[in-house]
Amino acid sequence: SVKFFDGSFKVSMPGGASIDGKWRANAKTREFQCSGIRTGGNFTGDTLAQKMLQIFTNAKKYSGDTNWLQIKQNDNSYMQFYN
Repeated sequence: SVKFFDGSFKVSMPGGASIDGKWRANAKTREFQCSGIRTGGNFTGDTLAQKMLQIFTNAKKYSGDTNWLQIKQNDNSYMQFYN
């Protein structure tokens, strides 16, 4: 699960890995950045958790609306979430 709230986010993975930190976005430019990223649990062998950490760490832009969200490193590398 991924939860965004009050400028913070928290990711909980089924294998026990977790990611949390702060986020900020600019609606006009669609820029998106994460900071203060912390991890917990075991990421070894958890490809999805490793990819999510990579996307949050290197996030540059976003697109979406109230039903879906793409957090992008670049146009070809992103993670998409649905409400």
